[in-house]
Amino acid sequence: MSNPYPRTDFEQVAATWDDNPLIQELARAVRLALAGHCAPRPGMRVLDYGCGTGLAALALAAEVAEVEGWDSSPGMLAELEAKRRAAGLDNLRIRQVDLVDEPAPASDFDLIHSAMALHHVPNVGAMIARLAGLLVPGGTLFLVDLDCEDGSFHADHEGVCHHGFEREWIAETLAAAGLERIRVETAHRLVKPDAAGVERRYTLFCASAVRG
Repeated sequence: MSNPYPRTDFEQVAATWDDNPLIQELARAVRLALAGHCAPRPGMRVLDYGCGTGLAALALAAEVAEVEGWDSSPGMLAELEAKRRAAGLDNLRIRQVDLVDEPAPASDFDLIHSAMALHHVPNVGAMIARLAGLLVPGGTLFLVDLDCEDGSFHADHEGVCHHGFEREWIAETLAAAGLERIRVETAHRLVKPDAAGVERRYTLFCASAVRG
């Protein structure tokens, strides 16, 4: 899971990322939402884009044939690699990839999962099209991110390109990428303090779409 917390220096926070209760809460919510849209199955090849320390990728590796975890942060990926080795997982491949600035490696996937990464991407439409192009026919793209918010979710806005998204725009962008059977619904509601310490309420959407 990529960064849903008000820090942008991933290299400094990577070692303690999983200790944050909010991170754990969101990881559980994303797993439940995924099960309702595209339950992982044996034989699947899965990409977790913006995988962070691998809370999603590690869980997926226990359920499918192969998982690739892609992220731009070396520190986050080092944490995931340590966990992969400790778990003895040989079906989890870890790669430093940033699709904002790099062409996609030659790959194809039955399921692409990306949670809390899109708000760090300048051109989300281009990113969704690029991810859609990595799906096999019949493959599913599954996204989770913030609904539109007032900018209070992140105390530090460095690296934050969007304060959430309109669900209608997400659906239209998925369709423009050539995807079908589009679903967009609420994934989770959470409460967290803003920079002033005031508790605020936020919602996350999940969106799924299938390559025809």
